[in-house]
Amino acid sequence: MGNSFLTGDGPLKTVMIQVRTTKEALAEIQSGLSQGADAFGLQVECLLGQERTEANLKKIFAAGAGKPFYVTDYCLDQNEGKSYDEIAEELLFLARMGAALIDIPGDFYCKDPDQLTYDENAVKKQLNLIDAIHKCGAQVLMSSHIGDFRTEDYVLGVAFEQKRRGADIAKIVTFSHDDEQLSDNLKTVVRLKETLGIPFLFLTSGEKGRLQRLAGPLLGCCMWLCVAFRAPITTQAQPLLSEINQFVDIMNSTK
Repeated sequence: MGNSFLTGDGPLKTVMIQVRTTKEALAEIQSGLSQGADAFGLQVECLLGQERTEANLKKIFAAGAGKPFYVTDYCLDQNEGKSYDEIAEELLFLARMGAALIDIPGDFYCKDPDQLTYDENAVKKQLNLIDAIHKCGAQVLMSSHIGDFRTEDYVLGVAFEQKRRGADIAKIVTFSHDDEQLSDNLKTVVRLKETLGIPFLFLTSGEKGRLQRLAGPLLGCCMWLCVAFRAPITTQAQPLLSEINQFVDIMNSTK
């Protein structure tokens, strides 16, 4: 593979870009660079269709000043009504354009409530798509966004299945509704680090999810997902890059 998203120098501060236009994306990238971003995450499903041209994507990737790009192209927002095959073609196009890390949802080709299908035909298609992306020189992150709390064993089971399908990075998102669930989820981060054998990202949302998004990478997650500034359609659970910088500074000052 040509591009490597992770550099091996510790968890990356990855600025997620959820905007409608190329102009807005460039502004977010510039802000991220000025605040010390290590990487960028372009959520292509948010971009208007007419913005997804080769010329515009080249501008966006070039604006990152050599920082690697993680891209999503989920079956929602501006992608409503598109087929899986259409989105798969766009993912391959993004890999060829220079994206270093491509997100494939675990239920791609067959929708599942916990976003990890076991439909044999869908899994076979996923494996073929992962292989095709690897041949384009990019890495693959497999994601499962789960709408509630899940036990440690359940999360590990999802992560190991993502690994089995060829993911270079496993990504799971659940919930921390209270302190007990937050404690369990933080322990799960440590278990993943000890046992999974590939880089991973385990995030939580919910009332107590914020601490895990800040502390997870210090316990073993491969990156922070954050935003350079708040925009109308940004994921509100994601911390600001400035907050992550402050958090890391505080933690480093206590060593």
